[in-house]
Amino acid sequence: MVVEDFLRFKVYHVLRELEKGPLIARVLGKRIGVNGTNIFRYVEKLEFYGLVETYFEREYPYRKIVKITRKGRRFLEKLREADRVLKRGW
Repeated sequence: MVVEDFLRFKVYHVLRELEKGPLIARVLGKRIGVNGTNIFRYVEKLEFYGLVETYFEREYPYRKIVKITRKGRRFLEKLREADRVLKRGW
């Protein structure tokens, strides 16, 4: 069930973008092609699983910043390894 949830949205793309550094949630959504409302749902789900963390900017408290966690980095590496295995063939 957890795997199905993750596959339903663009987890790999979200984590890959956040690997480069923290981003404003709406900017993250634009980079991966997800509208504002949906990106907040995705981020909430990823935060629930401990793959990202969020905080608000001090200067602009309405801007939600999203940052990948260590667990998120490990998960991203596992996704990359699975991708390499699938590309090589079983």
